[in-house]
Parts: sequence; structure tokens; C-alpha cells
Amino acid sequence: MTARPISAVAPCCSLAGFAVAIVAGASAGGDAASVIGRALASMLAMFAVGTALASVASRVVAEHADTYQRANDDTKGGGRVSPRAEAEGA
Repeated sequence: MTARPISAVAPCCSLAGFAVAIVAGASAGGDAASVIGRALASMLAMFAVGTALASVASRVVAEHADTYQRANDDTKGGGRVSPRAEAEGA
């Protein structure tokens, strides 16, 4: 099973938004119903933001990995494993 960044980033962002909204509302002296309502709205908004961030980050990492793979492709059969091994003289 492979890990997907969206399955970790989006819930973390939404819970962080919820916690910040609860703390801010409670410290401002708001009544419980409005604080919880705003915290739930913040939770939904931050879930969408977290999903978008994870999606963009996932694509950026995939594109970088593809570019790196193409740049370091060993077409001559030299058996190069990594740039570090090449730098060390392997």
C-alpha cells in the first residue's frame, strides 16, 4: 500500500484550522455555538486548502523525480547507481 500525501496533509490542515478557530474564539469570549460553528467552517475550508496543497506538492515532486531520472539515465550501460556513487569514483 502506497502512502498518498493528500490522505495525511488535508486532515492535518483541517484539524489545525479547527484548533486555531476554537482557541481564537474562546480567547475572544465568544459564545459556544458561534465558536463551534466558525470552527467547523474553518475545518472545511482548511480541508480544501490542504487537499490543494498536497495535490500541488505531489505533482511537483513527481515532476522533479521524472526530470532527475531523465537527467541521470544510464543509456551506456555503465552501471551508474547514483550521483553520490559517481562522485566517489564508483
